[in-house]
Amino acid sequence: MMKAMKRAQTVLVAVVSLMLLAPVAEIRSASIRTARQHHQDRRPSPQLSGMNDTNARGLPADFDPTVDGQRQLFDEAGNPAVVGELLLLALPVGQGDSTVIVCPEHDGNVVIYDMGSTQAAWSAEQVRAYLETTTLNGERSLMARLTTIVISHAHTDHYNYIPQVFPLSNTAPSRDSHATLPLKSSQNPKHGVNASQSAFRPENLSVFVSGKLEDYAYYDMEEWLRAAGAQTFNNGAECFMDECYGDNQWTERICGESSAAGFTVVSANLGIDSGNKNEQSVVLRVDNANRNALLVGDFEGESQTELISRVDLEAPGLLISDVYKISHHGASRLANDLIWVQAVQARIAFVSSMYAGESQYGHPKCETFYRLLSVGTLYTVPSHTVDCTDESRTVVHLELDHAIYSTMPRSAAEACVVEVALPSDGSSIQQPSVTCALNTASGVEPPTSRSRAADGAPGRNKYAPLGGVL
Repeated sequence: MMKAMKRAQTVLVAVVSLMLLAPVAEIRSASIRTARQHHQDRRPSPQLSGMNDTNARGLPADFDPTVDGQRQLFDEAGNPAVVGELLLLALPVGQGDSTVIVCPEHDGNVVIYDMGSTQAAWSAEQVRAYLETTTLNGERSLMARLTTIVISHAHTDHYNYIPQVFPLSNTAPSRDSHATLPLKSSQNPKHGVNASQSAFRPENLSVFVSGKLEDYAYYDMEEWLRAAGAQTFNNGAECFMDECYGDNQWTERICGESSAAGFTVVSANLGIDSGNKNEQSVVLRVDNANRNALLVGDFEGESQTELISRVDLEAPGLLISDVYKISHHGASRLANDLIWVQAVQARIAFVSSMYAGESQYGHPKCETFYRLLSVGTLYTVPSHTVDCTDESRTVVHLELDHAIYSTMPRSAAEACVVEVALPSDGSSIQQPSVTCALNTASGVEPPTSRSRAADGAPGRNKYAPLGGVL
C-alpha cells in the first residue's frame, strides 16, 4: 500500500511538473524538429581514409608511445599526466558499457563502473590488456591500482566481461551458453594475458552491485560476486543517497579522505517492483573539486521521474552535471527523455554503444542527441561526426559542433577511447580526447588513451578549451 501511495504521489508531482514545463516543452519540441531537419539535410560523411595505414586520428598504425612497454597517459603538452585531474575513460566494448575512473592523486586508485558487452568491439582480453599496460607517470598499471567495481544493474552487457578480466583464484570463469558472441577464454594460450601474470590484486577489491546477487545468473557472475565478497546497496531494496550506504561509507575511502574527489550514490534499485532492471541502475555522481560527472547505467522510465522529484525536494541541483554518460547506450524510448536531460543540463555527453549501423538495437538514437542539443547547455567544440539512427533505424551522419562523443562514432571498423579530465583546481574542463584504432575481427591493439596527433606530432596535440571557463 505504501509503495502504491508513493508511486501515485510521484506521478502527481510529475504531472504538475509537466504542466509547468508545457510551454518550455513545446519550444523544445520545435527545436528538436529543427535540429532533426538540419542534420538530416547534411550529406553523409565520406568513408574513413587510410584505414590500412593509420588510425582514424592520423596516428601511424605502428606508432607505440610507450615507456618500457607501458602505455602512458599524456597531458596537453605531451608529458605524463599531471596529478590533480580525475580521469574518466570510456572503453569501446561495443554494445555494452565500461567506464574507468582514475582518482587524481599520484598513483591514485581506480574505480570501474560496469564492464560488459553482448555485441563486442574490444574483447575481454583487449580490455584486460589495456588495463594492464596503461599507467600514469610510469607507476603501477590501472589494473594494479583497481580498488572498486560498481555494477549498475544485472544485465549481461554491463557485467559479463568481469569474471574474465578479473579472475579470482578460487573461481574458474567459463564461457556461458547465453553469450551472444563467443568470448575467448583467458586460459586459451592463443589469446589474451595469462592470469598468473596479471597485476590484478583480488585482495584489494571491493565490489558493489544493484539488486541482489542471485540476479547475476549468467557467465559465472553470481559465483564470482560471492567469491569477491560483493555487497548490495541497501540489501537490494530501493535507496536514495545515505540510505544506500548503511554503515559502510565506502565512497569516502575510494580516493582517500584528503582527496578533492568524491563519489555519491544518488540512488540504487529504484523501480525494484517493476521488474525492469534498467530502472534499478545505480546512479553514481563523481566529483573532483567543483567539477562532476554523472554515470547512470541504463537508468530509465518511471524511476527517472521519481528521482527528479526526490532530488528537487531533498537535494536540488544534484543531477546537474558537467559530464553525462548517456543512459542506455543512447536509447530514446524510455531513457533520456526531455525532462531528464533538462534536469542533467550536461556540458559534455558521451555514449557507449556498438556502431549505429551495426547495433542490434539501433543505438545510439538520433532523438537522444537532438534532446541533448535542445537543452542548450552543451559546449561548442570543433566539428566532428557521430552516427546515430532515426525512427526507421536508418543511419544518420550527424556533423556536430557540440560536445557529444561516442566510443564507436563513425564505423564498425573504428573503436575509440573517450577520455574526459575533471580538474581539481576549478579550471575549465578541456575538450575530451577521443583516440581511435582499427577494430578488426582478429582484434586490434588497444589505442593509447592520450596519444593525440591532430597536428601530426604524436602525443603533442593540445586540448582545446570548451567555451571558456565554466
